[in-house]
Amino acid sequence: MRTGFFLCIILNNQKKEVILQKIWIIYKGLASLKKIQIFTNQEIKSYLFMIRTDIFYVVLLIAMTLGFGIPIYGIETKYENGYTMEKSQVNTNKKEDGVSLLTDSFAYSTHNKTFCGQFKELLDFDSTIIKKDWSNWNIEGQFTQTAKGSIIFSHEGKLYIAKITEDNQWGKPEKLKIKGMGKRRVTMRGSSLFYRSWRYPEEDAIVMYNPHLSKDGKRLFYASNYYGTKGNLDIWYSDMIEDKENEWNEPVNMGDSINSASNENYPFIHDEFLYFSSDKKDSLKGSNIYKHNLTTQESHLLAEPFNSDGDDYNMVGDGKHLFLVSNRDGNPDIYYPEQIFIAATDSIVADSLGDNSVKDDSLLANNDDNAIKNINNNGDNQSNIDSGQAQKLEFQNINVCILYFIFDQDNFIDDYKKEIEMIMNFIDYHKEANFKITGHTDTRGSIEYNQRLSERRAQKLKSILMNKGVDGKRLNTVGRSELELAIPNARNEKEHLLNRRVIIEKIEK
Repeated sequence: MRTGFFLCIILNNQKKEVILQKIWIIYKGLASLKKIQIFTNQEIKSYLFMIRTDIFYVVLLIAMTLGFGIPIYGIETKYENGYTMEKSQVNTNKKEDGVSLLTDSFAYSTHNKTFCGQFKELLDFDSTIIKKDWSNWNIEGQFTQTAKGSIIFSHEGKLYIAKITEDNQWGKPEKLKIKGMGKRRVTMRGSSLFYRSWRYPEEDAIVMYNPHLSKDGKRLFYASNYYGTKGNLDIWYSDMIEDKENEWNEPVNMGDSINSASNENYPFIHDEFLYFSSDKKDSLKGSNIYKHNLTTQESHLLAEPFNSDGDDYNMVGDGKHLFLVSNRDGNPDIYYPEQIFIAATDSIVADSLGDNSVKDDSLLANNDDNAIKNINNNGDNQSNIDSGQAQKLEFQNINVCILYFIFDQDNFIDDYKKEIEMIMNFIDYHKEANFKITGHTDTRGSIEYNQRLSERRAQKLKSILMNKGVDGKRLNTVGRSELELAIPNARNEKEHLLNRRVIIEKIEK
């Protein structure tokens, strides 16, 4: 979703700082209007009212076109709720150590080989072919493509560029020329106050990994331990010199809002957001993915499903596709978002939140974007799904179901009747599969109590399903207490609610 606005400003002799602050308020206000196609006159007037006419005159033009606009949401936004991360079909039993988006395709590396391919209609990869030239170059991790079709990649900690020749063949890669990467004189104190010596430091000590180009191709981002690094690896950038693909200015550190004493790696730019990985102190465990707003210079840790208790890194996306690399299941694999079936009644949610507002958690959906919502615009339960209709639902793209709970409860009361019926149809559809039932809690209460509560939630759902005829051998239960929070550091009751859940996951026999 892209929304844009254009400001034409005539300034009087007032403080520019005040003016800029009010412009930023307008921007944040427009950004808060989610999923709106056209602004009404009333809405426009409400924002214009914030600007005093005795300070300056503002003409606000709303532009809702594909070619012009200010992006509001990041590439991960539409996958934050109702999705889980699933393994790509291209994964092997070996290490998948990098994924890259090219102009009209994708590439990834596994076991020192580089593969390219096209996308499926949905989110996963389709057929792939090995790129012999690229594999011979031993590309490390993420790489990037220039406007002219050349690729910039890392090999043994150095950046290289490979160009296409006139006969449509790949030329021999050349080391990227970056100012400041040559040998430099370093002064060292000698044995006395009157004697100083100098030396050239080893250039091999400087490494550069996982390059990524900005949309205009004129700024190159990468991870490096270049001179002045705040930790081991920081995120740096270099600007192109006179449109020369292989000549770049001296590295610039991206500053304290991104870099830390820990390792920052895998930079990826989408619109005004920079995505990167870090193992800094507030990470869940190991390396996690962060999102940085290049306008406000604010960074925050992404929640599930993008991060886990494993190492999560190398997230890339183009608005239609999103991928990341993670070892959450032990082996580094490529993951993509898959839509899940969420079941929660309006009454349960409203009871937990203390109001009658409509919540998006109350839906049944699949990857084909065919959704059956059991709420209307007024918040009334309008479900007309009976057993016959439910049997006809398309479950082939759904592998996970979720049920939410009110605080400190483990009972499946009558309000869950329709949700249980839907889950039964979900299980009946996948007759050849087993299912893992995982109970979760929020963070309130001791971890010992929450562990028992999470186990009871999983066990009681299993009992209900067995009473309805499901073979207990197909159902495995586990309690995870508060160890895998959907919303880390939950701040309000709605966020706590999303942590209190039971997940039913399809497992192939």
